[in-house]
Amino acid sequence: MSYNASSNEKYINSIIKTFREDFFIRHNIPRDKTTPCLFIVGMPRSGTTLTERILSMHPRIAGKGESTVLDETINQTLNKKNLPPYPAGMEKLSTSDLASIGKQYIDAIREKTEPGIMTADKMPHNFLHIGLIKTVIPDAKIIHCTRD
Repeated sequence: MSYNASSNEKYINSIIKTFREDFFIRHNIPRDKTTPCLFIVGMPRSGTTLTERILSMHPRIAGKGESTVLDETINQTLNKKNLPPYPAGMEKLSTSDLASIGKQYIDAIREKTEPGIMTADKMPHNFLHIGLIKTVIPDAKIIHCTRD
């Protein structure tokens, strides 16, 4: 597998184009403070694992590792509706569809987690989904790790 900078740049630009202010205004999903979620994002080797380990020492935070639940939920929703892959298909989803992505993610990630405990998902590349995360789980907290 080879890296294509031009292709990656187009992909990032399509994410930026999709998640503009009007997207958030159009899809105003109610906040749910009963299911606290934390996303630890960043490039590989940026400290996401250490950050999760430190935070998971707190009794009210459950580390979930590098969860694939968000990607799986996005892909299942887009495939079920015969829409193009992320991010292109996001524009065609209704607010109800987006709320369902958030609910499915929360239900799956919170499995075996006591109520009121914050879940910490440290999939590094979830930085590509910050716009979606803030749409479908408006109260989600995000820690972006960087490396000098």
